[in-house]
Amino acid sequence: MKDRTDMQNSQIVSYICSGLIAAAVGLILSLLFAFVLSILIANGVLSEAVAEIGYLTAIPGAFLAGLLTAKRAGKQMLLFGLMGGALFFLLLMLLSAIFFPGSSFTGSILGTIGCCAAGSIAGAFLAPRR
Repeated sequence: MKDRTDMQNSQIVSYICSGLIAAAVGLILSLLFAFVLSILIANGVLSEAVAEIGYLTAIPGAFLAGLLTAKRAGKQMLLFGLMGGALFFLLLMLLSAIFFPGSSFTGSILGTIGCCAAGSIAGAFLAPRR
């Protein structure tokens, strides 16, 4: 009985670790999109009004995090895809708090949550089944 509990606990830890890795990879992708967006704004290709919807750059990262986490999970793909999106969101907020202390994100936090949820759900739905 104890072996089964230990095996389940190690599997949960494995899913959380893979979710954190997927969230980190998704964050790198989102930062790449944000970097490209900032270059386009700086060169005058896009107007500065586009910067206000910059939280939309979270969608590809959350999509990738949801996709990778759901692919690893096998069963209950939607749940694990949402977990990947939630870990992505938490990692994004943690890094925002570290690099931008004292900033208020209250205006765009609902949009960011929505983008993370939508991206991770889409990634979980499109993840290949085992």
